[in-house]
Amino acid sequence: FLLISKPKLPAIYGVPKTHKQVQDPPLRPIMSTIGSATEPLSKYIHSFLKPLIIDFPSCVKDTGHMISQIEGLFFNPESSFLVTLDVEALYTNIPQQEAYEAVRKLLTDT
Repeated sequence: FLLISKPKLPAIYGVPKTHKQVQDPPLRPIMSTIGSATEPLSKYIHSFLKPLIIDFPSCVKDTGHMISQIEGLFFNPESSFLVTLDVEALYTNIPQQEAYEAVRKLLTDT
């Protein structure tokens, strides 16, 4: 199951960041590896990591999950506000050695 008989080259495309500017918005690069030689390995690794991180307090699966997480919280609308962040090049700025060590620790401690 780790092999694809006829793998495709990963495709890169851009999704416009319409919240930045209406005219000629910058693009958010997306690398699609569906059907590529690395897709089965990605799925295999994902199958190990997902059960370990799904219950982390900082893990948000989707919008519905986020809403259910904050629904029961009490807050004063007069002095509270919701903040979102758009971190530029988030994954390329993660130190690889530290990420490797964190994943290794997660796998060996559970």
